[in-house]
Amino acid sequence: MNYQEINVPVQYRYLSQWNDLLNILPQQGKYILNKVNTGCGGTTLFLQSAQPTILVSPRSNVLYSKAAQFPNAHLFRKKTDTSTNVPVLKERLRDYINMCNGSFHCPMMQPIIPKILVTIDSYSYVAEQLAFMGILDKFTVLVDEFQCLMSDSKFKGRVELEFLHNLRGVNSVCYMSATPIDENYLSFFPDFADVSCYYKLVWDPSVLETPNLDMRPYKLKQSSKGICKEIIQGYRQNGYFAQKIVNGCLVNSTEVVIFLNEVRSIVSIIEENKLQPDEVNVLCSPSNKYVKDLKRLGVHIGELSTDPCNPVNRIFTFATRASFEGVDFYSNSAFTYIFCDGLLEWNKNDLITDVPQILGRQRLDQPFRKDSILYYRANSRTDSAAIIERIKAKEEATQRWIDIFNASDEQTKMMLKDGIMKRSKETRYQDDYVEFVDDMQGGFVLRENYLVKSTELRDWQLSNYVYNNPMNIIKTVVGQTGINVTSNYGYTTMTGVAALDKFKQEFFKATTFPEKMRIYTEMREQYPEHTNDLYQNAFIDYHFHQAYDMLGDNKLRALRFREKDIVEAVSSVMLHQIVSEECKIVFAVRNYYQMADVKVMLQEIYNKAGINATAKANDLPQFMPSAVKRQLTNPANGKRVHYYEIQ
Repeated sequence: MNYQEINVPVQYRYLSQWNDLLNILPQQGKYILNKVNTGCGGTTLFLQSAQPTILVSPRSNVLYSKAAQFPNAHLFRKKTDTSTNVPVLKERLRDYINMCNGSFHCPMMQPIIPKILVTIDSYSYVAEQLAFMGILDKFTVLVDEFQCLMSDSKFKGRVELEFLHNLRGVNSVCYMSATPIDENYLSFFPDFADVSCYYKLVWDPSVLETPNLDMRPYKLKQSSKGICKEIIQGYRQNGYFAQKIVNGCLVNSTEVVIFLNEVRSIVSIIEENKLQPDEVNVLCSPSNKYVKDLKRLGVHIGELSTDPCNPVNRIFTFATRASFEGVDFYSNSAFTYIFCDGLLEWNKNDLITDVPQILGRQRLDQPFRKDSILYYRANSRTDSAAIIERIKAKEEATQRWIDIFNASDEQTKMMLKDGIMKRSKETRYQDDYVEFVDDMQGGFVLRENYLVKSTELRDWQLSNYVYNNPMNIIKTVVGQTGINVTSNYGYTTMTGVAALDKFKQEFFKATTFPEKMRIYTEMREQYPEHTNDLYQNAFIDYHFHQAYDMLGDNKLRALRFREKDIVEAVSSVMLHQIVSEECKIVFAVRNYYQMADVKVMLQEIYNKAGINATAKANDLPQFMPSAVKRQLTNPANGKRVHYYEIQ
């Protein structure tokens, strides 16, 4: 496999803007395209091209989203279709192809380039129909998010292997991902032996966005469900999930996406926190056995806004590992939480591939697009010798099965297939990696499922070399993704701004409010040019910004950065501002007010603002500097009259 880098011109942020890339990539043959950058429009590039394309995705939600974006594309299986109406699905595909062909001969129609959207599970039906029509060779097969071929193999091993087996002989295949399968594994995948080239895109640094990830270790006896309860309670109390200052305005995050890889826990969270159906959306595999519990609760499953101009979402979106790759999330304010628990096999996300994919889901340029909090927990090392020995034993058992199969007659082969196909999901790969694969010619072969074997090796590597130590988790995330990471083990960044780096390291390591307030104050005082960087950091509580902006460094020092005193001082300033604004409304410019009237009017303002104090007429100048005290003598009785002139 040849390796080649392609430099993306600096003026392009999205591949969909750079149509010439398709002229650089091969028109025939099989190749890998490493986009590097998530959410860069790679799929759109192919769907808007002049090349007939079959988009094969592991995620139905991706196809539903693309079908909404490209109305002339053909969605092979709709939400309402069942698994028993394949002839009808093929007939609809045939009608679509005929319509596309007819559009080139009708002067009243815009020519339609065929674009077929299909899941990995249903690809063989599409290929069979196109091959029957004699046009399969005219299509490019785009395998989107192809790293899922490996990660999904635990529960879809046969489907994934059969798909790759049936790609043999296809003229044009592009395996695309921003987080592709590691090359060390690809070199041992027999179905990738005919992949001619590995293309890696090189983006200009000014184009790439750097997400901000706050990494927080689970506390002792802390659970994902407990943390989610705190998140929900915080929202109910405050009305937001996070805050930051953008262009001088305080903005709130009022939506959240929680990546938690277990539907059973999601069901418990919904029930225990009494979340209502109109508050929750869950992205998960429709075949998950706990989907029935979600339906019992009336929870929406897999419903995402496909309108980037006016996205409407539920407050809480839960996503599992089997649902999010390649999915477009459209939101104006969504914040993200990720859970990676090394003690739970089902929640041990692959930090090298999953985290970058998760951080690239938010498509709109909204204030919290790049901000996420990741909760992680390390585990203890596993018995490496025992695992390697078990994998080797399963390899040997698989080869014995293959030898027996190859030496058997057709009747015996069918009996072997029937016996192995009856294995339960729990025991399917317990003793070997045997897999029967159907081909599109009506036959079948016995193969080793190398995808499942590679996944087991990958899980062992994660347990022993990543999840075995908190620092290894942090280093892996930083080293593989290049993101800004905040943690109580220190701060690692790619910005290179020394003062800002030092502040973040000290601020996030501090454990008390006075210490954090002091560090923040010194940063604002010494480096005012970084004020906006602090405002944009969603992990700095808004009250630190507010305290400095209202009180200033000298006042904060005088209060010795004590939280209680600062809260009282800020409240006093806020009340002063409220009264000042109200005075501007009540006391008109170029008017005159006698002292007695001023006292009454001020008292009404105090009462309205909730200030428990007796108003004095002489208070007015502190709220309205334009109020000037005057006096004149009453000619009738010679007494002096005091009043305020509002200039």
